Amino acid sequence: MLDAGLRSASRTGKLIDNRDLGADGMFGTADDVEIGGMATWKVVKAQARDFLGINLTDADVTTCRCWRPTPTATSSRGPNGFAQVVMTPAPTALSAPRTMAQLVEGNPAAPISLDAAGTARRAPATSS
Repeated sequence: MLDAGLRSASRTGKLIDNRDLGADGMFGTADDVEIGGMATWKVVKAQARDFLGINLTDADVTTCRCWRPTPTATSSRGPNGFAQVVMTPAPTALSAPRTMAQLVEGNPAAPISLDAAGTARRAPATSS
């Protein structure tokens, strides 16, 4: 959960409360009205954009992106204190040197796209 007053992440164990984002459409501003219940996808996207600097899209609703975790299973913070996402480089010609994945830190002033983010994949189902 993110603390709207401090505009920072904190572990509370609580789900994001649903809210009307107000005229500005931003999470955690004075015109928000808490309406209770579990947050909608629209509210989750606004919170990720405005607090973490990560632009989630509708394509991300069923995709688990690769975050850089810490030993305590929280997201690793970059130099500016925001979560880092593992980005996979664009495919290159076979003769080109291999490029390693890189970490990109979220930026609330210019939210990052997850188009190049790696995804967490699970093993395919097997028949018994």
